[in-house]
Amino acid sequence: MAWEISMTPEGWNNVYRNLQVMDRVDLEEAIIDDMIEDAEHNEGVDYTEDQLDEKRNFLGELPGDVLVDLVFEMIEKHNTCENGGFEVYMDREGYHTVKVDLLEGAENMCEIGC
Repeated sequence: MAWEISMTPEGWNNVYRNLQVMDRVDLEEAIIDDMIEDAEHNEGVDYTEDQLDEKRNFLGELPGDVLVDLVFEMIEKHNTCENGGFEVYMDREGYHTVKVDLLEGAENMCEIGC
């Protein structure tokens, strides 16, 4: 069962910093999956493989910080976490998550807004 996110500013900063050290392919796939999930919830629109490939190519050309910002905005929009609040959903269905506890390598990353 999913919960609504309720965490401190430190938790939000940890999520943002963790996104910065994640593999960009994971971030791109979270965006693509969220797009597909959104279409399924809104009249069952299906994307063609060509459309998905075009979106993947577009995302692949974005700078890493822009990709992180896009996923962070999705997290804020969906506002959902796993039971216990240890991981937040990157996409609306929770197939892609990011930990709230700071990941190894994320301690020196930029906080929100820097």
